[in-house]
Amino acid sequence: MKMVGRSRAKMFDEPPRQNLKTQLDHLSTGLNGDFFGGESPNGADFANYGILRSMQGLEGSDILESHPTAFPWYNRVQMFSGI
Repeated sequence: MKMVGRSRAKMFDEPPRQNLKTQLDHLSTGLNGDFFGGESPNGADFANYGILRSMQGLEGSDILESHPTAFPWYNRVQMFSGI
């Protein structure tokens, strides 16, 4: 997995931690109210939540937890899904 991570990191101009911050900022611009789907989550919410949930407890999860827009959204989807 380290080799996969290194090869993926080369695809972006920014270092991995900075790239995650940039991607979370970009994700935040797509929110339409509380969720991507407006007042209730849709497929985009659950797809992005699943990706970010796979990072839980790993290096980089601190970046998500400190993001002012993405983390509250993450918590709302988590409460809605019950997972």
